[in-house]
Amino acid sequence: MDEKQQKLEQFIRQILEIQNKEKSPILKTNDLKNIVLEMGMTESDWQLISDTFNGHALRGKGFLEYKNWEDAIKEFEQAHTLNPYNTDILYGLALAHKNLWHQTNMSSHKASAEQYAKMCININPQYKEAIALISEIKVAKNQSVNSNQAKQINSNETLQTTPVKNQKLVIIMVISIFIAIFFIGIFFLLNQSSDADLQEPSNSYSELKEPEVTIPNEDISEPQIPVIFVENEQSKGLKFILDKIQADDYTTSYNVSAKGYFKLENIELNELKIKADLLNNEDKVVSTKIIELARESNNTLRSGDLLPFEFSNYEENSALPQFKALRLAVSYIVKQESNFKYEASKSKPINWAIEKPTNFDISIRERLSSVSKQFSTGIFHQIVLEIENTGNSNIKVLQIQIVWFDKKNKLAKTDEFYITTDSYAPIKRGDIRIYDRMFGVDNLNLENYKSYEINILAVN
Repeated sequence: MDEKQQKLEQFIRQILEIQNKEKSPILKTNDLKNIVLEMGMTESDWQLISDTFNGHALRGKGFLEYKNWEDAIKEFEQAHTLNPYNTDILYGLALAHKNLWHQTNMSSHKASAEQYAKMCININPQYKEAIALISEIKVAKNQSVNSNQAKQINSNETLQTTPVKNQKLVIIMVISIFIAIFFIGIFFLLNQSSDADLQEPSNSYSELKEPEVTIPNEDISEPQIPVIFVENEQSKGLKFILDKIQADDYTTSYNVSAKGYFKLENIELNELKIKADLLNNEDKVVSTKIIELARESNNTLRSGDLLPFEFSNYEENSALPQFKALRLAVSYIVKQESNFKYEASKSKPINWAIEKPTNFDISIRERLSSVSKQFSTGIFHQIVLEIENTGNSNIKVLQIQIVWFDKKNKLAKTDEFYITTDSYAPIKRGDIRIYDRMFGVDNLNLENYKSYEINILAVN
């Protein structure tokens, strides 16, 4: 077993131990990251777990798109093991099992579809797709019962028909009484069946102690919390653009999450930290977080650049309060005013390792490429890329691969990573995402370095 697999299994064992506790909490992404760090692992280990999860999730979605339900289930199950409370993964499992049920008519797939959909809305009661899936299964079941009973009624009517005219009235009355009694029986039968439908089927997730499912009305909207960006001398040159904010109520806990961008206007930026305060209705701060968006680097961020922003605050053993606002303010900044016009960045060819999806396209330019010698054998390579969405759809997930070559065109190293995931605001049509990273390439001398290439592994 290699080191990567050992790290993953160590993390999975820890998650299972937490789930098996009598009152297991609902774990958000930040909670999972904290668990990794508390286990003595590093940020690199967390990145490994995140990349593995996202890889399974993307492959699962790809198999769903091509109606390969069995392989979609396999990939989603792997992702579910790493993050048991991700509602998109739970819904993906429910959808794949539902389609397999239609395809094979196996009741086990129907039960699994209901199970995962109910787990999904237990975490997020407003997940309408999961609610619709449960309703679809229930309606199909009731239609099947009604269809069978209707056939029996038609058969009974045929048997009771007689050509004798003076018997018609008696026959009609008998049939009417029979139908009335029959449908009264169905009414009670369906009521009992409806109660049974919402019971969680016996499965390995019984330890989660799920609460009773309450399906909300379709017109319920997500809670809205105003976002206030404090404008002062420090914030001058920064514009906040909100993509989404929501509060998820889990009855005994809650999570508030927000994502968006900070756009630079007529400034150059070297470092930036944002203070995020959640305010209740009494104007008191109930939570504070410091979020680092830009750290000291050889790369200076320019006017027009967008910095992705993500905020998440999970509180357990607490009911969802009424919030007045999420207040954002500059905590620390290193900037300078600038109206400079920059030289156009060099266009960088890209290779599509997958079939390019319809309506998606990407243009990549190289803002900075700096190669230096490591202390021992190998090189450091700092790369700053301008990744532009030139397609017709917003990009929610983008995974790329960088490949380094020596002067003999021999492959020296590959590195795979995500530019953006569902946790961050998407790269909107026409927007440019800046990616700045220092790579270490071992066993490649500075004199032998030739070039690097970029491959697109996944886009969604």
